[in-house]
Amino acid sequence: MRTEASRAGDGRRGHGAEAKRRPVAGRCRLEPLWLAVGLVGVAAVGCVSLVPQPPGGPDVPQLDKLEHMVAYGALGLWFAALRPGWRWRGGWAAALVAYGALIEVAQGMTGYRTAEIADLAADAAGVGVGLRLTWTRLGALHRWLEGLWAAGAAVGRGPGGRRRGHGREAQSRPNGARPQAGAPTLGSAPCPAPLPGPPPASGGRVREGGRPRHGGR
Repeated sequence: MRTEASRAGDGRRGHGAEAKRRPVAGRCRLEPLWLAVGLVGVAAVGCVSLVPQPPGGPDVPQLDKLEHMVAYGALGLWFAALRPGWRWRGGWAAALVAYGALIEVAQGMTGYRTAEIADLAADAAGVGVGLRLTWTRLGALHRWLEGLWAAGAAVGRGPGGRRRGHGREAQSRPNGARPQAGAPTLGSAPCPAPLPGPPPASGGRVREGGRPRHGGR
């Protein structure tokens, strides 16, 4: 007979397998897609930071610091909102700040851009603002986007879970009916039987041979 300890061990193993099958709470269904979009944004920030500045830009004091804060704040919010938990969010925050430091070093090596500690401080401040925004409704940014995605897919399928094209085909048929399986179509139906001939003349009788008999008996 099985002991109570073995039954308890089986129960724990069953709960462990069930927990593995459950989706992780707070994870986005399209997380790989959102990660790819965020990495594209990281690459875009790097490219913009290393190209020569166009001449004749707006002469606004500390405008570049504001641009740094906005760019890194958007990246911080994008990656931090993907998953809950400080391990995930703190890791991405540290990675973005380190990325900003590498860009400053690369700017100092270009000869046409300058490296500034103030720019790195603006990057770090922007990442902090992005993390703080995850405590607001913007923390559900990706789930809101996934809801829009699902709503668009539902509209494309139309009522009844079918695509609109199939609905138009059904409307083109009379009363929306489908052709039954095995029903004869044009060119496949057998020829109809010949109609019966006219009735015999009044007062006559028909013999077995088919000729009419007139008159007396």
